[in-house]
Order: sequence, then C-alpha cells, then structure tokens
Amino acid sequence: MHLRRLPRRRAPLLNETVHSYLWRLAEANGLTGYDLQTHLAGSTQKDTVTAEQLAAVSGYPARTLRYAMLELCTPDDLATMQVAGRPRPSPDNLGWNWPYSGKRAPCHHCSARRGITGRRSDRAQVWTTHEDIICLRHRRWIGAGTNYHQPDLTEHPDILHANRQHRRMISRYGRDRVRQSIMDAAGIHHQWNQRFQFSDQFRRRLARLQQQPTATPHTSAEAAVAAGYPETVALARLFASRHQAVADNLNPEPFDHAILHAIYDEISAGHRHRDDIPDDIRVAAAGLLRQGPALTRFIAEIQRTVDPDYRWHPWPYHRRFPPITKWIMDQIDSIREPDNNTPHRYLPPEHFPAAKNIPRPRRGHHAPTCLNSNGRNHHPTLPINLRHRSSEA
Repeated sequence: MHLRRLPRRRAPLLNETVHSYLWRLAEANGLTGYDLQTHLAGSTQKDTVTAEQLAAVSGYPARTLRYAMLELCTPDDLATMQVAGRPRPSPDNLGWNWPYSGKRAPCHHCSARRGITGRRSDRAQVWTTHEDIICLRHRRWIGAGTNYHQPDLTEHPDILHANRQHRRMISRYGRDRVRQSIMDAAGIHHQWNQRFQFSDQFRRRLARLQQQPTATPHTSAEAAVAAGYPETVALARLFASRHQAVADNLNPEPFDHAILHAIYDEISAGHRHRDDIPDDIRVAAAGLLRQGPALTRFIAEIQRTVDPDYRWHPWPYHRRFPPITKWIMDQIDSIREPDNNTPHRYLPPEHFPAAKNIPRPRRGHHAPTCLNSNGRNHHPTLPINLRHRSSEA
C-alpha cells in the first residue's frame, strides 16, 4: 500500500511512546489516533506500526524515528545506536510489571517549547527511568501521578539536590542496584507515612508543596512522594552501598529449644510468670536481630542522613516487624538461602562463604506467642549467650 505524507508534521520527543506520537500526529491533521492506526496497520488492535510506515506519513527519516522511539527498534538497531542509559520500553505482555522504565507525561514547560500545548488530545507520553522524576531545568516534579499537576520545586533545593545525588549513585553503583535500592527505600518511607512516622523536615516540605498551613501525606500523592524524596534517596544510598548491617546476625548463638519448652511448662503450671523470662531467651524465641557494632553504625547513619528521630525497634507489632528490621531480615535470608524463592537482590558481603551454611531457625520452632506478648518494649543491646543462661533455667 502506498502511503502519502500528511500535510502537518510533528517532531517526536526523545523517548516518546509510539502510541503518543501516533495520536499527536493524527490530531494535528484532523484525524483520530484510531483512524491513523487503522490506516497504517490495518487494525486498531495491538498491531505493530513500523518505522518505515511512520516515516512515510510524518516526513521524518526512519532512522530519526527509531532513535527517538526505541519501541520501533530491532535488537540489531539497538546494537548500532548509542542508547546506553535510556529507558527500555516494556514488552506488551508485561505492562506495569516491567521494572526498568515507566510511562509519564514530560515536563509541561519542556513540552510547550516543542509546541505541545498540553490539551487532552495533544498531551504527550514518554518512557522514563527511575531517576527522571525532576526537570532540573524548570525545577518541576514530574514523577508518577503528575500528568496534570507538576509541583514547583523552586523553594525546595534539598529535593533538587537529592535528585543530583540519585544520579551520582547510578554512576557509582550501577543502574540496576540503585533502582532496586530506590524501590526498597520508597516502600519503607511509604510505610512510615502510613503509620504517621514522618520527620519534621517531611512535614515542612509537604506543607509548602501543598500550600497549606497543615498538611497530611494523604492530601496529594505526588506532593507526598516529592516531600519524602530526600529521605528516600538517603536511605537508598545506605542500601546501594551494601552497608554491613547484617554482619551481627549471620552467626546466631545456638538455641536449645528444650529450655524454651521447660519455661513454657513452668508458666502453664503457674510456677513462673511470663514477665520473669530472661531477655536473651525472649530475643532468641522471637527470632529477633541482635544489635552489634555493625547494626549500631547502620542505625547511627540513618539518624544522621535520613531521620534524626529514628529509633531502632526490633520487636514486631501486631505480628509485623518494622520496615527497616524487615529489610535487614530479608537481606540475611538472601545470604543464607540464595537459592530459595526469595529473589537474591544484592551481592553477598565478604563473609558469604562462611555464612551460607549456617542453619537458620524455622518459624515453627519459635516460642509460643505468649512468650512475646510483653517483650516488644525491650531493646536488647548485647549478643545472646543462651549457654550461660541454660543452668539458670
């Protein structure tokens, strides 16, 4: 089929989605995206529009379109172009599960310079990487959820500085490691917000972004994410640097479960009160982390760079461990059992050969729940030595 060039041209944006460009080109020429899709591919379903077809109707060379929209490229095309560091479009069968890039609207000011007015029918959409959430030129937050409103960051130099740190982390640690660290840190910060455990700096940023005297993280999703971005980057820096916070708990003290059962029998018979259980046995029975030198340094670094009011809390609350505690436990599990179903997201530390054969206590062998009911306010600071306590029990 012979394709004729459309009267009005529209230049593609860098990393623009094919769907976005197709619709912008169609609307500029008085068509709908469905009409142009059907004209090129023969159907409005997920038929592939080629670079040659778009070149014929847009007036731009096929190579220019491929460089701007990597969805049009074949593996051979990508091998011959300099596209390192650019977002990778997701396959059609993965959609939102694709971890390497996402879709969002570009900066409205940058779009206006290219003649994109921002009307609903003319709004562009681009592929982005995890660090492309701030337009440093126009100082706008352009992260997820900002298709319509992009908060101004002129009065927030700490948020702008955090994005520069984010990009430096990628240069130092690599894109994949930083991406996973940012995802972990953002999830932890979101849990803090849900429990209203946010710092004074977060409150002040959120109030200024929402332009309200009092603000809550539930008022504006994009404002809440932007307000917590400096803490998220600071926490991700600890994660990406492979901080040795797990070193104190890779060699647990041996635990004799007969001691625990004997104490439980004494409690059931009324000869002992559950408040009289030694702290070290409580810690071992609950499977808690021991606070040693490496963990102490990790906590101090969180208090210095993330939240000065952060307090370490190893005990579970309503059967759930605090987010930081749970993250450390996940890292220990990934080191001890790298072949289990839990994804091994970080490279093991130097002591991995000695740690991978350490037997891990199973949850079924932990103490009955009554032994932990009054122990969550304890903050053990010394390593456990159950052998020393065994004679006293």
